[in-house]
Amino acid sequence: MNNSLKEKIRYWFEFLQLAHKSKDPVVQSSLQDQRTYQGWGEYQSAKFNTWWKTHSSLFKTEEVLSIPKVGDIVDSESFYVRIPYRYAPTTVGKIVADIYDRELSKRVENTKKTRKVYGGEYKLTSYDYQVAQFHYYLVFTKDVYLPLLNSGKRQSNFEFVEKSKEVFQKLNKKTTASRDIPFTKKTLSYESESRLVRRYRQYAEKLLRNVAQGKFPGTYEETFIKNQTQLRIEKAAKEKSAPFKQSNRIPKHSRTGPKIKNEHDPYAGAVRKTRSDKGLPREKKLSK
Repeated sequence: MNNSLKEKIRYWFEFLQLAHKSKDPVVQSSLQDQRTYQGWGEYQSAKFNTWWKTHSSLFKTEEVLSIPKVGDIVDSESFYVRIPYRYAPTTVGKIVADIYDRELSKRVENTKKTRKVYGGEYKLTSYDYQVAQFHYYLVFTKDVYLPLLNSGKRQSNFEFVEKSKEVFQKLNKKTTASRDIPFTKKTLSYESESRLVRRYRQYAEKLLRNVAQGKFPGTYEETFIKNQTQLRIEKAAKEKSAPFKQSNRIPKHSRTGPKIKNEHDPYAGAVRKTRSDKGLPREKKLSK
């Protein structure tokens, strides 16, 4: 689904409003910088659709050049050209510029409604984040994370799980969303629910901190933490594949080891011989 820039900015706007309600000291410290959202106006109390009509020019549509690959679908929003490799680079530049100019003129003449291009200062840090999933992130942050965080009491993971189940059970699945509503599967074990709520808590914290700093969505995905077994396996494999390194340390010689010659001390490094009957009582020799 190709989500419009407006729908993506909507989540930026709503998470920013939630950030002002957070008691997280990191969030509040970042929001003290008034230059970050200079020009956004009274966004804290405004409705998004009303605010967007007068502030949409703040945002930038980022268009990037790319090389089409085999299987890519050609659409009407871009200009495509096939260039044989026999042309010189300078010649190609002139040919492409001429064709592009003519095709663009035709498009402007034949198209009644042109797609709006935004050229403001603010832009999303990522255009490929999962917009459909952000509806659930927003619900969790607003109705679960912030109420428990701002309560002033230290909440256990169990309380987050129970609150999440209570909130998400009331949601209706969107017809446009292909994802299941989280925390609603009755067959899900508590361990799975606990891991899920920890992940959502991390998303909520990072998204609020990112938006307070003027970036959205930023880096918010959970970093995979390897368990000790995997770390031991990787360490063993690394040591096995590492090249042998000879130590400069002088080895301790055993009793059967090589003798160390020293011209000044002929007995240096000599191996002391022991009796084969060590530990056994000696037989008394009869005197003649």
